[in-house]
Amino acid sequence: MKKLLFLALTLFLLFFVSLSDAQTSPTHVAIIPFTCSNPNAVSVANLVQSEVASCFVNKDRFYLLDRGVTEKLKNELEAAKQNTSMYAKVVAEQGHLAGAEYIITGIVDPMDIEESDNKSLLSTTTIVQYHGILHLLLEINAVETGKVMYSQPIIVTSADFTSKTGSSILTNALCKLKTQVQIEVRNLFPPIMTIVKVESEKKGLPEKILINSGSEMFDNGNTEAVCPGDKDIKNMTLTKLGGGLFNHKIKLDLISTEMLQAGGKTYRRDKIVGELKIESIDGDLTLCSVLTGGQAIKDSMTSGSVLYVRSKKE
Repeated sequence: MKKLLFLALTLFLLFFVSLSDAQTSPTHVAIIPFTCSNPNAVSVANLVQSEVASCFVNKDRFYLLDRGVTEKLKNELEAAKQNTSMYAKVVAEQGHLAGAEYIITGIVDPMDIEESDNKSLLSTTTIVQYHGILHLLLEINAVETGKVMYSQPIIVTSADFTSKTGSSILTNALCKLKTQVQIEVRNLFPPIMTIVKVESEKKGLPEKILINSGSEMFDNGNTEAVCPGDKDIKNMTLTKLGGGLFNHKIKLDLISTEMLQAGGKTYRRDKIVGELKIESIDGDLTLCSVLTGGQAIKDSMTSGSVLYVRSKKE
């Protein structure tokens, strides 16, 4: 019995140490200068890259390699694309030499401006409006294997505006693009979060709690950003009602973890024991409502065990 208890304690300590290392060691990311399908869209590609890079600006989770390193990597990868069978090997070798764990590339298309006739919310007249469609092919390579772990087009449509000139359409589209990239980053690199404090209780169970992640992770805490121009009533139409009005708070999973030993191997088992909903962001902390799992939180506080919070797949 004592041996089993000692083994269980050892496994827990090993897991806790590895978890602490993961939390204190930021992931090294190289963002290769984005390319565009049209030479006239270089400035747009640069702006899109800046928005993507901003999703990795979190000193505790990511470390972005400097531009000198990424420019060299770009040249090596472009040369390797001539021989697709060698590409994965080059990614692994060059990424390792550069000190990167992941390499991010992007191809941006020129933004399409479309015209539409819509009914105004303020009158019965038909108004001509314009919106932009922004295309980004985002690819993330894992240096350890040299393989592509993510390659998907991200397409966003801006809010409607009464003018197709100026920067309003592009600014709105870039804001929406950032929100979509943030979702992908949370899905691909889920942060390890824990409960800091039980803020309030209801009927003896936690009702609201604070977790140790804030605006750098969740921005405003909504599933969609409210971007410049979204709430401009002059731009709202019956077909584009509510840009940001019908928004939903991000939901999170509450996780318990156990380490199991079988056949000389150690296995980690994560189990969802509850669900949280973000209520508000307070700097580096987030206030969440406990939708389910209040008893699990109370039991963990009593026993001294640790529950973890993880982003839901969006």
